[in-house]
Amino acid sequence: MADTSSASAASPDQLCAKQAAASASASASTTGPSSASATGSARGLTVAIEKPFHRLNDRAWVHDRPEEDTYKLLIDTYRLRMDDDFKFEGKRNAGSLYANASNGIEAFRQFLRLAESRDGLLPP
Repeated sequence: MADTSSASAASPDQLCAKQAAASASASASTTGPSSASATGSARGLTVAIEKPFHRLNDRAWVHDRPEEDTYKLLIDTYRLRMDDDFKFEGKRNAGSLYANASNGIEAFRQFLRLAESRDGLLPP
């Protein structure tokens, strides 16, 4: 994963809050397509990648992307995982909002540790 020690790099917590605010704002607006979709880029990402899901088989879905996009995708993947675990299995992951945690940071950190344990899944 890219070096996040830089003072200018946003933390996953900051990106999560920023993304939630943007999502709430976008869903409140009903006046036409977002600027991201109007320009053809992936919604909320800074760089569009052609056929991004074709990269899943190569385990390169989050590779070769800007650091901010990588974090956004990981946060969205985490949210989907927590929601699927709850909806389909009734599972409330410890440290998640589904388990009544004040924030989901502990469950997100566990999710990141799991992702890091998979060879080649995350960028170097």
